[in-house]
Order: sequence, then structure tokens, then C-alpha cells
Amino acid sequence: RPLDGGGLLIVGRDLSEQEAVRGVIWRALLAGAGVSLLLTVAGALLFRRLVERRLGTIRRTAAHIEAGDLSSRIPVRGRDEFALLGRDINRMLDRIELLMDGIRHVSNAIAHDLRTPLGRVRSKLDDALRSEATVPRLAGAARDAIEEIDDLIRLFERLLQIAEAESGMRSRLFERLDLGHIARDIGEMYEASAEDGGVTLTVDAPEHLYVDGDRNLLASAVASLLDNAIKYAGPGHAVRVRAGVYRGGLASIAVQDDGPGIPEAERGKVTRRFYRLDDSR
Repeated sequence: RPLDGGGLLIVGRDLSEQEAVRGVIWRALLAGAGVSLLLTVAGALLFRRLVERRLGTIRRTAAHIEAGDLSSRIPVRGRDEFALLGRDINRMLDRIELLMDGIRHVSNAIAHDLRTPLGRVRSKLDDALRSEATVPRLAGAARDAIEEIDDLIRLFERLLQIAEAESGMRSRLFERLDLGHIARDIGEMYEASAEDGGVTLTVDAPEHLYVDGDRNLLASAVASLLDNAIKYAGPGHAVRVRAGVYRGGLASIAVQDDGPGIPEAERGKVTRRFYRLDDSR
């Protein structure tokens, strides 16, 4: 600053401390950035390794399943997203294994049920050709063959009905019907069979129990249950058919008997297609 006497006043400040602090800050920032970068890279590599290990387990399980081992499952540890995904996949695999077992069982059962009637048809036709080829003999063989083929056609019609019901196509044919009326009709149809077998058959079905459904499928299901109950209950036992509203307002039909029943170990299997308690099946 100029002074009045012609002199010059100079005031100075030492900035070395500020420069030193600035240098320290920059070095700290650079060091922090370097450490952060290293930690980021190390964390990414570690995370990648963990993900690859978890995904590798899933891929190995998928490879085992692709090779035909449907019993293989993903080990589940913890409660993270991978664990939740593993549980979902395991549940899906349980369902797939159950369906595949059902398909194999159905295939074996169909092969068994087809082989016997086809063998009978062939045997009768072969016997008719080997014997004296008279018109009555050939006509009788043809009638027997037609009856066996009709049984096979009914078997395949049942399979088609099951497929349509499971796919939802059958629901388009649903109509309003009286469930009690169906129970009474099936009961009346089996009264003679029950009497011949020494079985007491009673039907308890109210009127005006309306539901939406397929009359043929419901009647077939009730007839199958009632036929088995009469056949296996045995003489001197009782069979009862009931229709009503149970369990929270749901309409249902129940077929009960006091015969030997189904062994407890087999009760979870009897709803499978073509399943029978006979071990030879």
C-alpha cells in the first residue's frame, strides 16, 4: 500500500501450511479412491465367486435332472434370494417328478389293460380260423371281438374325458344339475347288484341340491365308487350313498361302507389313474 511519505507498505502471509493441508487432502483423496477401487474390485470378484458357486449348484442339479435323475434337488441354505429360488425350483421339481411318475404309471397300466383284451381277441379269432370255419363259429368270434373292442373304446373314452377335464375344456359343457338326483339314480341302478351280493344299500340324497357340473362325469365317478364298495365290502356289510352340503357350504357326494376298507398306506395312492391294490398291477 502506498504511504503518504512516498513509502510502500507490504504485508505478507505464509501459505505453506495451507499448501501442506491441501496436499494432505489430495493424497488422502487419492489414497481413499485407490482403496475404494481395490475394495470394489475385490468385492465384485468375491460376489461373482459366490454367485457362480450358487448358480453352479443349480446348474449341476439341472444337469442331473437332464440326465434323467428326477430325484436330484438343490441344497437350500439361508434365507436369501438364492435360497428362496432354490425352494421354488425344488417345489417345481417335486411336482414334475410326481407328474412323470403318474405318466409312467398310466403308461404301464394302459399297456396292461390293452394287452389282456387284445390277447383275448386274437386268441378267439385264431381259434375260429383254426377250427372248422362255419358261419355260426365265425359270427360268434366276431361278436366276441366286437365286445372286447367296445371295452377298449370305452377305456379310451374315459382317458379322453380325464384329459378334457384336466385341461378345462370339459368345463364348457357344465350345466345346472341336481346332485341328489344323480346319487339316487346311481343308487337305484345298483340296488339289484347289492341285493345279489348280500349288501345293504341305502341312499340319503335330498332334492334340489343344485351344482354346476358334467352329469356324465359325476355319474361315472359315483358309479365307480359304488361298484367298488359293493364288490369289496362283502356279504353282510352295508353301503351308504349320501349327498348334501358339508364343509363350508360345499356340496358333495359320499360313498361309505363298513367293509375291510383300504390299508392306510395305500390311501394316498388310490386316486391315481388305473391304480389298484393288487400288487400284480
